[in-house]
Amino acid sequence: MEKKGKEFIFPRNVSKDYGVFKDYTVRDIFTIILPTFVIGAVIVALPPYNVVIMVIKVMLFLIAMTVVLALITVKPIKERPNITVRYFYSLRKRYNNMQKLYFLKPKKRRETEIEKWQGPD
Repeated sequence: MEKKGKEFIFPRNVSKDYGVFKDYTVRDIFTIILPTFVIGAVIVALPPYNVVIMVIKVMLFLIAMTVVLALITVKPIKERPNITVRYFYSLRKRYNNMQKLYFLKPKKRRETEIEKWQGPD
């Protein structure tokens, strides 16, 4: 069997984002990871400096960072590794906002727009 013309192959699951480290994009680092790290570091740096309180602060900081990194890393659709949790929820939100409500039977109306403008016969 002879092929005529060019054959174009488009790879599946291509992402336009630039992955810096372990599928974390530059946008993820500057909008999610860095602010979480800065807020956690500020909370840990605030007084009091008691050993027990500092251990609690550090544990909360580590839990927050773990949750943030887990949410960025998890791929909700196994077959689509380019879809992240944040993108998945934004897709769902846009889809739900896009839905319209349609009735099966039209509502009975007292008078139509045309009858209002024409007046009584």
